[in-house]
Amino acid sequence: DETNPLEGFWMEGDSLAPPCQAEMDVISVILSIANISSNSTLYDLGCGDGRVCIEATRRYNAKSVGVEIEEHLYNDFKRKIEELELSDKVTAILGDLREVDLSPATVVVLYLLPEAIECIRDKLDALLERG
Repeated sequence: DETNPLEGFWMEGDSLAPPCQAEMDVISVILSIANISSNSTLYDLGCGDGRVCIEATRRYNAKSVGVEIEEHLYNDFKRKIEELELSDKVTAILGDLREVDLSPATVVVLYLLPEAIECIRDKLDALLERG
């Protein structure tokens, strides 16, 4: 595309997220800014291997839900949940983040391409309006 030579730069196929995971120091900052508590229900959209969900639950005893469309990342996430015995608090969803009900969320974490955020803007706006 001549009008935007970088269009699709990060995208591989129909990916909605950049192809990289957050480092642990970044996750620590995210969780502290989000003011997570044991009463929180964190949703991570495009969660990859689930590291944000796992840390939110381990550190704050929060419920967490990770949504991932790539099966190998979802499988890694499920395996970690089982290994760490967190299945009572952490849920992994294999699916399209655009189709997930976010109404139980008190915190939403996302690291997505702008086009993906635009696709779920109405859902995010509804959560912000709810407070």
